[in-house]
Amino acid sequence: MKISSKQAINIVENLKGVINHDINYIDLDSIIIASTDPSRIGHFHEGSKKVYETKSPVIVYSSDKYLGTKVGINYPVKFENEIIATIGITGEYDEIKKFSSVIVKMTEILIKEFYFRDQREIREENDRYIVGLLINNREPIDSIISIANSFNIELKSIKRVVVIKLQDKPFDNINIRKMIFNSIKKRLHHDEIVVNNQKNFVLLLKSTSINKLKDIKEYLTKKYSVELAIGYSEEINDISEIYINYLNAERLVYLAIKMLRFEIVTLKDFDLELILSDIDETYKKAYLSKVFGNIEPSTIKKWSEMLIVFSKNDGSINLTSKELYIHKNTLQYRLKKIKELTGYDPRKLRDFSILYIATLLYRQ
Repeated sequence: MKISSKQAINIVENLKGVINHDINYIDLDSIIIASTDPSRIGHFHEGSKKVYETKSPVIVYSSDKYLGTKVGINYPVKFENEIIATIGITGEYDEIKKFSSVIVKMTEILIKEFYFRDQREIREENDRYIVGLLINNREPIDSIISIANSFNIELKSIKRVVVIKLQDKPFDNINIRKMIFNSIKKRLHHDEIVVNNQKNFVLLLKSTSINKLKDIKEYLTKKYSVELAIGYSEEINDISEIYINYLNAERLVYLAIKMLRFEIVTLKDFDLELILSDIDETYKKAYLSKVFGNIEPSTIKKWSEMLIVFSKNDGSINLTSKELYIHKNTLQYRLKKIKELTGYDPRKLRDFSILYIATLLYRQ
């Protein structure tokens, strides 16, 4: 375990509040790489060399005894029973000896924290790399499996691909997304994968149960007050199916957000929406122009949100007005306004179908 100079500086910064004496972190080359006394950084420390030779603490009673030393105590720092550094405390022995064991123990605890953090970051980077290979579909699957195996990532038992997408813009914040990532990670089995790929979170799960996702969604919604949708793939029987199932899960979550369906969605949850998502952009524009004409986009947006809720509630004025938090008369007025401006009456089945298709195309 090798500690970087940045990590060593972090260690002495954490320790300096414990004792009113200078602290030095010395590497295996006997060079001071961090110190509360900046003038000592980069200097050779012969006392630490003695520590490595004897594998024991070295007390310095005189600054002249060892090159680059001052009066104080130098202790070996261990990680997994191996000496990896020396921690030096400057000062008279009688003044500092009572703090020395605490300083050494704290140093070793901080090093363990760095180690586990590094291991976690390496694992996350490996996961990100493997998922990137899988969802970009540019490498032979056998090559991806070999690379995953070299990272100790087992792919053969992956059963579902899941895509989680957040609705609210504030969650573009890197720190908040990291917190959400950690919340998801804690709720997965240790050999399942979650990756934050900027646009959304991609999960590779080894369980076919949807209950875990329900728990994750409930927790994230309550903890972060965020609207989110989850695309849940079909069951995977072979690693080669991960790519197509990722595409489907991504498409599902995209449609769910557009349709204001902040829930867990599968292929069974969409019908017409899936078909319309494949229509050429030219035809989309032509159809929207036919139905909405020159109506302002902001107005179309409001209508589309209302018509989606109207459809979800099977045309019930009462249920739709409750969900939209508006009076029934207000809803009826708005539906009448749509008829006046477009010529299509949302309360008639044929006209509603035309408006609803336009709504789906607009939101895509």
